[in-house]
Amino acid sequence: MHLNCITNMKFKLVILFFSLLLSCKNKEAETAYTAKAEEMRSVALLYKEELPIEELEDLRISRDVFYSGKKALYYTPQMEFSAGFKVNFSKVSRIETCDSLEVNLKYFTKQKLNGLKVVWTIDDENGKNLSWSGSLIENNKVSTWADFRLGFKLDKKLANKNNVLNIYVWNPAKDEIWIDDFNFNLFDIYYEKQNDSNVNCNFYYDFESNKDIIKTECIKESEAHSGKMTCNLSDGEEYGITVKKPLYLFGNEVIKKLAASIWIYPKQKEHDLILTFSCKDKATGDFKFWQGKSTIDGAFELNKWTKLNSAVNLPFEKFNLDDEIEICIWNRGKTAILVDDLHIVFGEQPERKSEPNLIGNNASTTSLAAQQTLLYDTINTRFLSNFHPNDFILTAPFYQPQKGLESMVHIKNNRVQMHCYEAQKNSFNLVWETSNLNHPFLVKNNIFFAGDFDNDKTSEILIVNKQTLFWELYHFKNLSWELKTKGTNLFPSQWCNSKHINVSNVLYSNNKTVLLKCNAYGIETLSLIDGNWTIGEPKILPQGFEQKDTDFLLDWNNNSFLKLNTDWRFDVKLLTLVDHKLTIDKNIELTKNKKGLNPKYYEHTKLWTGHFISTKSKHLLVSYLNCANADYNGLNCTTIENNDMFPNGISFYH
Repeated sequence: MHLNCITNMKFKLVILFFSLLLSCKNKEAETAYTAKAEEMRSVALLYKEELPIEELEDLRISRDVFYSGKKALYYTPQMEFSAGFKVNFSKVSRIETCDSLEVNLKYFTKQKLNGLKVVWTIDDENGKNLSWSGSLIENNKVSTWADFRLGFKLDKKLANKNNVLNIYVWNPAKDEIWIDDFNFNLFDIYYEKQNDSNVNCNFYYDFESNKDIIKTECIKESEAHSGKMTCNLSDGEEYGITVKKPLYLFGNEVIKKLAASIWIYPKQKEHDLILTFSCKDKATGDFKFWQGKSTIDGAFELNKWTKLNSAVNLPFEKFNLDDEIEICIWNRGKTAILVDDLHIVFGEQPERKSEPNLIGNNASTTSLAAQQTLLYDTINTRFLSNFHPNDFILTAPFYQPQKGLESMVHIKNNRVQMHCYEAQKNSFNLVWETSNLNHPFLVKNNIFFAGDFDNDKTSEILIVNKQTLFWELYHFKNLSWELKTKGTNLFPSQWCNSKHINVSNVLYSNNKTVLLKCNAYGIETLSLIDGNWTIGEPKILPQGFEQKDTDFLLDWNNNSFLKLNTDWRFDVKLLTLVDHKLTIDKNIELTKNKKGLNPKYYEHTKLWTGHFISTKSKHLLVSYLNCANADYNGLNCTTIENNDMFPNGISFYH
């Protein structure tokens, strides 16, 4: 990133400005902020960059007026151009698919602005200007921080690696102004690698047979993740199974990526089991490539099945099509451990194959219920494009409850925003936000639930501090969040532990919100009665009904729920409540999203339901992310991995 230093480069910038103006006469495109940003059809973030204002030390910096951190950019009446960005497109992976540009900043001024603009230009490698666009900032308020957010479509002819992007603020009237949180984003369009549909690049090994497996001595009938057979290393054996495949199976070019996952069941502490990838030179026997991922680096609980994921970039320039790739299980720690359900993906695939639809330890328990398919909805989700799995999204009719539409409160570690759908604009609008770290929504160690807990026909957000177990109810009133009540008794500790993600808040009866938690005995309830949280008796489920403590229930329609089994990749079932008994009605499937992919193939998914768009139909909001770190069933995902063929995203279904 390049910072335009005004003190050293002001003269050059003035010359640059006039040259741009002359070469691009009549190309200027003014767009007032009050007209709102142009809707962009892309939802996948391709590249982002933020101006490191906190690191700047010169005359452009103000320490007295700022929005976040301790500094802001300050423009005195003597300054015409700002610090900004200079980005060579060659550093942006897959720039050819770039579809749109978004610029964001905060600004503060004490007077009416006169022609202040955010400018972005694109030059070729020789410095010749190819595009110039300026967007006018019109402030309706003074002496308060305001947002500037604007999006542009990007001409495909300009999106190539030889061009350079420049973004800066032009202050021709030389107004006094402060700017903070200056950043930009590039978004991409649908990109699909052409691939031979007849080539099988996905392989599954449940160890019920020994087909294609080398070193099968460890495969025995024992406790398994699925079926009856598993790779049992309980006696401290060092080496498990091996799978070997020649590269010519996957096309006439050497693949560049390889991914695999296994389910493991450690029985002893200090385990060190490694999923390895390797390739040997046939002539010398030396390794051309070796890489492994160990259980040491992740949280793998004893006596519990946990998935280990691994993906590698292959040094394809070292390989020939006749070379063989080996995927092995190496029990370096020589502790007792079980391994099951190995899944391997060779290359960058436009679509992953789903895992076997197995439930529990026996394939015969697979549900034979009918299938219901939810359709992808084209409603724009850009307002949630920066979602992270550690965020909270709370849904309830907080804003304008008379419309009956659920609002979305998005809580990040440093900012809270509330969005609500507006039919006239066919978009979700920002209706409230704060970045005040003292706000109760941003206090650390808090967890959140949404609903009508006190049965007064208004929606609240329940805040519970995991350490103190103190709790409070807030409702949205007079365009702000107000404390409604707080408890004198403590919140039950077992309902806000590290696995609180599996506590569901459901409109259970008479429109009152009751917290539900699944366990081996059935479904427990927690409700607010006379100001106290009361745990109900577990609801005993019918014989044969599959239930796990990793299940998550979502309210769907009258007397029906969606059950997400987080112990398996996107296993969602529709349950119906008849005579106080839950039965499985349908298996829920999803159609492909705008990128031509299906969220069910991602390692980490989260679901929310609500009347977000219309009171006549309920929508399912699905986030789908690639998790880079080892995690327990995708729940404790802390690091997001970018995958060109499986872009992270969030979509509506109905």
